[in-house]
Amino acid sequence: MSQAFTHIVDLAKEVEPPADGILTRTLFNNDDVKAVIFGFG
Repeated sequence: MSQAFTHIVDLAKEVEPPADGILTRTLFNNDDVKAVIFGFG
């Protein structure tokens, strides 16, 4: 059985934090896992 995967080389490049506030971004979401990254200004 083969599995699909998501490869993210640099997490810091996935989110550019706002000057003021919080940014949330879902990187991956399926029935079993939800991966979210947060950026704080």
